[in-house]
Parts: sequence; C-alpha cells; structure tokens
Amino acid sequence: MKIAMICQVMSAGGWNFLYLLASNLKKCHSDWDITVFYKDDPTLKLMNYMTKLQNIGIKMEVIPSGVQVSKSRGLIRKIFRGIKRLIYCMLGRYSKFNTLLKSNDVLFYAWPYGIEPFDVNKPTFFIPHDFIYTHWFGFHCGNFYNNVFFESNYKIHKMFCERGQPIVSSPYIAQEFTNTFPNFKKEARVVYLSRFNEFQKIPKAELKEKLAQMGINFEYLLWPSNWMYHKNIASLLGAFYDVKQKYPNIKLILTGNNTGNVRVICRSPFYCDHLKNGEKDWDILGMGELAPDDFAVVLQGATAVINTSLCEAGAGSGLDAWSMGIPMVMSDIEPFRQQIKYLKTKAEFFDPRNSHDMADAILRVLDNPGQARKDAKESEKSIAKYTWTDVAEQYAKIFMGAIDDK
Repeated sequence: MKIAMICQVMSAGGWNFLYLLASNLKKCHSDWDITVFYKDDPTLKLMNYMTKLQNIGIKMEVIPSGVQVSKSRGLIRKIFRGIKRLIYCMLGRYSKFNTLLKSNDVLFYAWPYGIEPFDVNKPTFFIPHDFIYTHWFGFHCGNFYNNVFFESNYKIHKMFCERGQPIVSSPYIAQEFTNTFPNFKKEARVVYLSRFNEFQKIPKAELKEKLAQMGINFEYLLWPSNWMYHKNIASLLGAFYDVKQKYPNIKLILTGNNTGNVRVICRSPFYCDHLKNGEKDWDILGMGELAPDDFAVVLQGATAVINTSLCEAGAGSGLDAWSMGIPMVMSDIEPFRQQIKYLKTKAEFFDPRNSHDMADAILRVLDNPGQARKDAKESEKSIAKYTWTDVAEQYAKIFMGAIDDK
C-alpha cells in the first residue's frame, strides 16, 4: 500500500493530527509506503514533525510552488501565477510531481484548504475539519461575515466531494457535511480521534522548575486555541472577570496562533486594559504557538483547561487535558457531548454564550478541587483505552476498502 498524505499548510492541531495518524499507520503497517507532501510551513518547523516522520521511515516531499493552489484573485496575482506555472512546466516540475502522485494507491488530503484536488485517478479522501464557513457567528471580536470566505471554501469542498470521500471526527460534522452537500452520495465516514499528543507526565518538582524557567510561578487556567471567531474568546473575558472576583490571584494563559504578546488587566467584564506605564501585574498572558515540549509544561501546570468554542469538529484541547489528567471545562455543544459520550470522559459544561454560566462552571472546578481531580483521573483512564492505534486501524480499513472496491 502506497499512501500520499497531502498537506500544503496546516495549523498546529492539524500537524498534530497528521503526525499521530501517519506514525501510527506506519506502526500498524510497517510495509506500507507513506509519503507526506508538504509546503514550507513555519508551524511544521516549530513542531519538528518533519524529522520525527523521517526517522520512522515516512518520506517527505515538497509540493512545487504554485502547484494546484486555489485560484488567486486579482489581475497581477493571476499574471504572476501564470508566469510561475509556465516556468515550472518548462522545467518539468509539474509532470514529475503528477507522476509521483500517480504512483500512490491512495491520496489523502489532511487539510483541504487553500489547495485544489489533483487530477489523479486514485481513491481520494479528505477531512473537512469543520464547516464554520457555512455559519455566521456575529460581529464580536472584530470578525465580520465575509461572503468570499464562504464561496471560496464551499467551492473547494465541493471539488473535493466530487473527487473523493470525506472522513470526519464526529457525527456532528458528518451531519454538517450532509446539510452543506445534500446531493452527494458518498457519505462522510466518522473516526473519532484519540489523545492529541505524546506527552509524558512530568514529575511535580521538575514541572515546577520548568514553569519557573518560563516565568510561571502562579495558579492559572489555560485556554489553548486561536483568535478565530468561532473560538469565542470574548465570552471568556467576561467569565474570567467574574472568576477574578472570588479568586483574585488566578491568571489566564492563552496559547495558539495569534495569541502571542498579550499582557492585559481584567478590570471589567466587557473588555481588558493594556498595562499602563509603571504597571507590571497582569491577569491574562498570551504566549502564542509553543513548541510541543513547552506546551507540555504549560498544559500540565494548568489548574484547568477551557474550551469556549461555539462550533467545532471535536475538542482537541479536551483530548490534551484528558490524556494528562487535567480538569476540563467546555462549551455545551453537540460535538463535545458526542466526543465525551464516545470516550467516556468527563468535563464541566457551560452555555458558551453566557459568561456568567461559564464562570460558574470554572468556579465549580476551583471550589471543588478534589472532585475535579477525581473526574480528571477517570477521564485519563478512559481515554487511555482508545489509542491512536485504534484510530489508525480504522483509517487503514477505509483506505484498503477503497482499493478493494476500485
């Protein structure tokens, strides 16, 4: 079996997913030939997954610049792209790349965004990670509804639907697929995900020392996410203000894309203030994207992990927290409920549009640390029963079934 995994650019969560899937497919089927086709991506370098994948026998191939990306808008961009394509055609780069793709038995698009499906007559699969472009989340956090965002994403997803079959991580997203593309006969296959990391437990004394080296010597809540509008950071600011009234010394740490260089004071339930001249104390710290080893430290030092999303395919932050035995506080939304039911984990739930309800859920953890730790320990044991070996074997069955049907 030869598998091409195509991912020209991805988020940190996307690269976590691809690494865990690819490495476990190789572990379960050592004779399989797996190649990851990628473009130069700073997140891939930060995560150091390229080296890890190569070390276990997975090939890494660069997608030639300008190959089969989504159509550029604007005359200058189109002219430049056309010239670039002409040059690469003259060099034979495109034909070599297509030949390389055609040598595979299965094509798998781990991140079908910003790229069009290649014209290769092979069983093709893709992951529409979420369908947030089909929804409108309101004007909060400076994000206005953009019809171009909808049209471009819809067009790309439709192209993938016509050429392949989607694999999703929850029944909720499978239903979202059906709602968006009701006329496509290839229904989405559901494969739940396991823990989103390979972190090892860090002993308490060592953890305390590593946190101190990062300037963290206080109790904090962790929000690992990004600034996209469906992540719902605005509601959390109001909730955190309420939490601070009872626990004035607790901090909130943000990690993930576009969360870096943030140090603010929470003086109001409606907004936060920049530090004034002479002020040194802060309530909320944004650390940006962290390398896996650094994130492992910040994750394990948290009193609780919070996910405030309005709409998701599944809670990656929940997978991180449960696998490390850390209390989880999360939105009461359908995909999260499905994930918890399947994995048999536990969390404190809240209405993601109600900051007071969110604060109450966080306070239930802070007020009852013994029960919170007990629930987290049960979650750690439960998620350990469903491993990436289980996930990889389900993907392998889907891939092999497609070859048998061809």
